[in-house]
Amino acid sequence: IQCYLRPNYGYQLNGSPIDIANGLRYQLKRNQAVASMFSDPIENVLLDVTYYTNDIIRFKLYDADNPRYE
Repeated sequence: IQCYLRPNYGYQLNGSPIDIANGLRYQLKRNQAVASMFSDPIENVLLDVTYYTNDIIRFKLYDADNPRYE
């Protein structure tokens, strides 16, 4: 499968992971050196990785700058 995105397209890790309950939080920042394909990309993203069991991991990506309804 060929990828049409440049190798440096996307987000970069910003700082070290932060310990949260049962997992880690990663702060990601969009690589602004590469233009986005979206008109209003999210600049700062949080990635929470929560370990529930040895077989279950939850990944949650969300905008770090704007609250979300849950």
